[in-house]
Amino acid sequence: MNTEPHHRVGAIKIQRILETQIDFSPPASLLPDWDDGALLGMNGLHHNPRTTTQSVGTSVHSWLLTTDTRTILVDTGIGNHKKRAAPVFDNLSNPYLERLEIAGQTRQTIDFVLMTHIHSDHVGWNTILSNDRWVPTFPKAKYFLPRVGRDDFESEAGRARPNHAIYIDSVAPILEANLAELVEPTISEVLPGITYIPTPGHSVDHMSILIESNGEKAIIAGDILHHPAQVYRPEWNSVFCALPEQARASRLRVLEQVADSGALYLSSHMTETSAGRVRREGNGFIWRFE
Repeated sequence: MNTEPHHRVGAIKIQRILETQIDFSPPASLLPDWDDGALLGMNGLHHNPRTTTQSVGTSVHSWLLTTDTRTILVDTGIGNHKKRAAPVFDNLSNPYLERLEIAGQTRQTIDFVLMTHIHSDHVGWNTILSNDRWVPTFPKAKYFLPRVGRDDFESEAGRARPNHAIYIDSVAPILEANLAELVEPTISEVLPGITYIPTPGHSVDHMSILIESNGEKAIIAGDILHHPAQVYRPEWNSVFCALPEQARASRLRVLEQVADSGALYLSSHMTETSAGRVRREGNGFIWRFE
């Protein structure tokens, strides 16, 4: 039985497929500008059981979108049996595919896989190990990925980076199987009601995904936010934001968009339900989980 919360945006059913949860201790190890005192003004966030003055929790998961005619998976987590420098990502063995089956889908039933950016916790389940080779996990799917990310990892500088392995084991096999479609860094509707929006800063290739159906909206904004505290403090970057000023600008732009449109915000790393609403309050924003 699937105990994950379900959301609906028009005709689209949305479910979270959890891979793992990771705590950062102290909080500044995730958000360097963290201020314990600032939490007092964040409408109860200091009472969140996974947010304390000692640590903050994060989640790694995918979003599964289903309609009567198509099945879409957005971001694919860390993956199993992959060698990674970070111990919390290294050589995992999580029941991700079993959880996908509980949600009603299998490797064979996914029609499309969309990536917000090429980081190790967003592309890992693109592939699985078979006979000592990395092969596409979802062999019938078309995989959408930002062209800027592909170009970055295939550049001379990209090939020299310590994390180039994520590209070799989790992205290159998709390209070699001719399953990939590259998304340009412009506003691009890749499927009916599914639109990529450039939001660089966390990474050079970072993009968010707008979902529209029957007059309702949601946005999957990848790593724009790691924690709801950033709704209240949009200037707070995570330690993983490669281009700090662009990251702040993209975060503020997305917060304004979801606050003004009423769109459901589907986070890639918040705990609890990982979904909620952003509202304007005074000169800033407030967050409510749904």
